[in-house]
Amino acid sequence: MKKFCLVLLLFAIFTSACAAQPASTPTATPTKTLTPTLTATATCTPTLTPTLTRTPIPEEEREKLYQAYMIMLFVEVNANLLKETAQRVNIGELTGFEKVGILIGVATIIDAVEQAKTETDVPSVFDSHWNDALDVHDITKNLVAQWFNEETDSGKILEEIDSHIEDISSIMDKLDQDMASKYGFDPKELDQARQEAVQSMNKIFETTTPTAEVEG
Repeated sequence: MKKFCLVLLLFAIFTSACAAQPASTPTATPTKTLTPTLTATATCTPTLTPTLTRTPIPEEEREKLYQAYMIMLFVEVNANLLKETAQRVNIGELTGFEKVGILIGVATIIDAVEQAKTETDVPSVFDSHWNDALDVHDITKNLVAQWFNEETDSGKILEEIDSHIEDISSIMDKLDQDMASKYGFDPKELDQARQEAVQSMNKIFETTTPTAEVEG
């Protein structure tokens, strides 16, 4: 019987498949903002049908669990992506438009979380964790905005981001335990899937650097 962690592994495969599609062409405005205009040339829609363990869950509730979990997973992914980007800039691996392009990519994922969180009916198992995760999301969003607007730099990002990564990792660990208690998930498998999702996104950003064009 399939386990929920396999859904997250499929997500990693899905994101890799999307990366192989024709690249999006982001366009940054002259007055650097957190939400630059993006023109997407590829759309990927995964169809994921997880079978949960031990406790049967109605399809509607299962979809709510998946949606909320993915939002919190993206909060963890985004914080790690920001650190990875800062590290690459700090050693001179990313400069100029390459750095701007990566920041636009991270900001785009952050904006997706920003929109999805308002459209999500959060299951009760998330009650003790949801707002704490969104606090980390807001911090990551603000750090990206400050960096994009040249109000901070990679060194300062690296000084601050580790504590927030630790926070979201701890939040997700506690959520996984609650999911295990209520629904019978294996928290070790959930943790492994989370780590693979983070690593997958980091690899995509390492090998696929978006390009940015500044108009005006």
